[in-house]
Amino acid sequence: RDLLQQRKKQQQQQASASTSQSPAAAAAAAAGSSSGVLPQDLTQKIQSIRELLPDYGDGFLTAVLYHSSWNAEEAINCLLEGSLPKAVQGLDPSLKTWVPPSSDSSTSQASSSAAAFSSRLLKAAATTAAADI
Repeated sequence: RDLLQQRKKQQQQQASASTSQSPAAAAAAAAGSSSGVLPQDLTQKIQSIRELLPDYGDGFLTAVLYHSSWNAEEAINCLLEGSLPKAVQGLDPSLKTWVPPSSDSSTSQASSSAAAFSSRLLKAAATTAAADI
């Protein structure tokens, strides 16, 4: 029961935190501060692109920047010339959030394993709680 209550509290805190952040900041938080995948000046880079091209979503611009080695000028050129990287071509231009793939696949696998374990633990706790009622 305690695990379920803690999990619900964490989800509520994350939900309230994400509503007060910009989509770029929310993407950075979703990626995790230890991943080192997103640059600290991401919001500034997105704003500089948006000054010239206001119709794109933060997530789409993040993806373009990622595939442009975080170079805002290169990203702007790709957008203006229509020469988007293949990985970005299928994305919705109004996409609000986008998180780059992890640079370390073992970290990704460990996260997946931890999430699966957490899920099983929560289900077991819920089953036990239901049986107690």
